[in-house]
Amino acid sequence: MTIPDNNPQTRSRSASWLIGLAHFASLGVAAMLLISAHSHLFNGYQLLYSILEYRLIPTSLAIIVAALLPYLQLTLGVALLFLPSFRLYALALCVPVFAIFVFVQLSAHYRGLDISCGCFGSDSTKIGWKSVGIAGAGFVLCLIGFVGPSRSARPAKAVANRVGFTLIELLVVIAILAILVGLLLAAVQKVRASAANADCQNRMKQIALATHQYHGSNGAFPPGLSIRSDIGKKPYLGWTARMLPYLEQNALWDEIQIAFATDPSPLVFYGHAPHAKILATPVKPFACPADARVPGPGQIGFITIAYTSYLGVEGTNQYLHDGVFYLDSNVRFADIRDGTSNTLCIGERPPPADLRVGWWYRGWGQDKEGSTEMLLGVRERNVTRPECDATGHSFSPGRFDGICDQFHFWSPHTGGANFAFADGSVRFLRYSANDIMPALATRAGGEAVTVD
Repeated sequence: MTIPDNNPQTRSRSASWLIGLAHFASLGVAAMLLISAHSHLFNGYQLLYSILEYRLIPTSLAIIVAALLPYLQLTLGVALLFLPSFRLYALALCVPVFAIFVFVQLSAHYRGLDISCGCFGSDSTKIGWKSVGIAGAGFVLCLIGFVGPSRSARPAKAVANRVGFTLIELLVVIAILAILVGLLLAAVQKVRASAANADCQNRMKQIALATHQYHGSNGAFPPGLSIRSDIGKKPYLGWTARMLPYLEQNALWDEIQIAFATDPSPLVFYGHAPHAKILATPVKPFACPADARVPGPGQIGFITIAYTSYLGVEGTNQYLHDGVFYLDSNVRFADIRDGTSNTLCIGERPPPADLRVGWWYRGWGQDKEGSTEMLLGVRERNVTRPECDATGHSFSPGRFDGICDQFHFWSPHTGGANFAFADGSVRFLRYSANDIMPALATRAGGEAVTVD
């Protein structure tokens, strides 16, 4: 028969050992949380992309989780390190948090997803047993830290002496909460902007790949704006409209065919009812989610118009025809001698405040050449707006209410705009790239240029 050891010194040593182990586990959990929070706070894209790639929750919920999770990790890490009274509560919350981490890792591994786990400060750790092990280790440490003190048989007197929280601890908590609330509002906006930019890039990627499919079917990229091309059958039709069959918009393309076939006066495209209907039809792939005005429709006098956020790059300007898309263009891959990975194909520019240009279907642009309509050069000439400079329009920030910003590429995204290159890739170029834009926009200028 085993006699229990009721020696107070033995029980004290056992309690001290358990408390020490729990304290060590708490430090480990705090380190994991703070490293992860630091990584995600300084790289909002990483966490959002990772959550979306798991394919477990809808995009709207993913945005909320990506905004809240880094601040939850920061709060729990600070509580574990500096607020002893809250340590058990923090560990109790950490247990389900790490359990969720383990679940999503196992789920992704079971489904064979070849993605980054986006966890604990690493954007290179791939889904696998390593990532599952990291999450599992955190879960075990949480359990040790939580269960250890409750098994240490603390004396009743010690418990009685520790009732409630000190004034300093309460003040620290209030200060942390105030800071987090302020940061959280900015974080939600930042994550939403990141999601909009990611969606914007994805739509531009679809359009860029559609231009490749068009090239495969027709031997060249579509004309930026057709007047003499197509043997005059579809005057003032933009390159964007010709992408419809390759963007799963076949029904709308069929309507365009009927509209031109039945049009008694195709050079006057306002009055024919079938054209008017198509002019007013929004096409979601042509709209950047960061601009609530597109794809529309909007009202210009008696005309209802739908818009595009993505314009074909004419090259330097509308007169040199040195880019990929311009009036009656017929550019082939072989003509892009600067290299498809170094030549701009499509760029972002929101419609101007008066919404008179930026139409996706048909349009004249400045002088019946499509300029500022669905086409734009990186040094475009202004021939229609006396209140704006004739030249000197560069790649720089713009405003929705800035009429003169229609003459240069810009976007609602912070710091730059998205561009598709002729090879089908999509990159975010910062406004600091303004000096190399002419070299990137020309298809055969012979310039040596590097894009960061």
